[in-house]
Amino acid sequence: MPKKYVIIENTPGYLPENDDPLTFDSYAEALNHLVEYNKELSEEFDPDGFPTYEVYPIVNGWFKYGFLGSIGNPESHDLGRYVTIEEVEEDGTV
Repeated sequence: MPKKYVIIENTPGYLPENDDPLTFDSYAEALNHLVEYNKELSEEFDPDGFPTYEVYPIVNGWFKYGFLGSIGNPESHDLGRYVTIEEVEEDGTV
């Protein structure tokens, strides 16, 4: 059965929120979307001109991001977000 590739975004420790994730026919298409999304988040600034998010580079088909200064901060309750490419069967099963 042919493979598909989906983009999953979620908060660590929680189920993905999207029951209908973006689906691509090839890993290259999914990776291209991941690169664009990573770039979008990296270029988002608040009204004062400061970056909104701390966005990590893509590694092996996934990356993480969170509000600037929150990831790794023990006083923050922001767990960040993970965005990853998952290979699935054409019918959507893993």
